[in-house]
Amino acid sequence: MFRWLVLALTLCIVFAAQAADFSLREEVNRSWTHECVTFPLTAAQQQAAQAGRPLLDDAGNPVVYQVFTGTDGKARIAFQTDLTPLATRAFTFAAAGKAEIATDLKIEDTAAGIRLTNGQTGILLAKAPAEGHGPIAGIRLRSGKWAGGSRLTSDVPVTTYSVKVTARGPVFTEAVCTVAFGENGT
Repeated sequence: MFRWLVLALTLCIVFAAQAADFSLREEVNRSWTHECVTFPLTAAQQQAAQAGRPLLDDAGNPVVYQVFTGTDGKARIAFQTDLTPLATRAFTFAAAGKAEIATDLKIEDTAAGIRLTNGQTGILLAKAPAEGHGPIAGIRLRSGKWAGGSRLTSDVPVTTYSVKVTARGPVFTEAVCTVAFGENGT
């Protein structure tokens, strides 16, 4: 009897140690590819991420991840995944090792503005748009050519403008452009 109790406790410990940190379940019978998903982090998960431990998918393959602060001020993790119809995927921090960071995201700070690019496309955000021009100074097409732009049309003049990079990859980059109009900055 004692042996069965020890075996049962051992199995419980093994299964608890292998529990997924993050789990996704597809319930609308649809395929999802290259989707960026985010989860809040527990203290233990945040510690694993800060230590640079690899995040492994259910097949044991490393997954590139990024830790960021959510709108609620709490730590979150972001990573990309695929999910087939009605499937469940599990992701777990490895017990040891260092995560490899591979990304094609680039941030370039140029005289004209800030370029956020990847292997497919890009956006150029103006540092100081000319009168009547908006924050978007160009979009890189798949061909590599830059095109387009943006305009701001208002009877009220722009009084302040700023652009700031708020996330630097490797899963996503983000920049915030702030524009204020008129004497009251509305």
